[in-house]
Amino acid sequence: MLANILIFTYDFSKGISLYKTVRKEDCMSKKQMVTVSIRLDAELKKRMEDLCDELGITMASAYTVFTKKCVREHGLPFKLTADPFYSEANMEFLRRGIQALNEGKGIDFDPFDTKEE
Repeated sequence: MLANILIFTYDFSKGISLYKTVRKEDCMSKKQMVTVSIRLDAELKKRMEDLCDELGITMASAYTVFTKKCVREHGLPFKLTADPFYSEANMEFLRRGIQALNEGKGIDFDPFDTKEE
């Protein structure tokens, strides 16, 4: 059973206090909730759950925040970019380097060697 609640307001222009009793159910949101299903890689989902746990929120809350921000900004709330490491030019450079190493034309060096020559 829901109880009544008392709403107190103060009208500064008139200098009077106003009281009003309303039913609690009239103050509660009447929004219809729906279920949204998405498919994620199991490892990605686990990492998201861990992140949400660290933040002290549920995954549902995180997706609600994300959705509200998308709607408010009328787009994604971040810039979509491709990782330049995977650009075709860089991948071709890496393929040539691997081929050179496989043909014995590579140079062996320690990238962590900080000795000055």
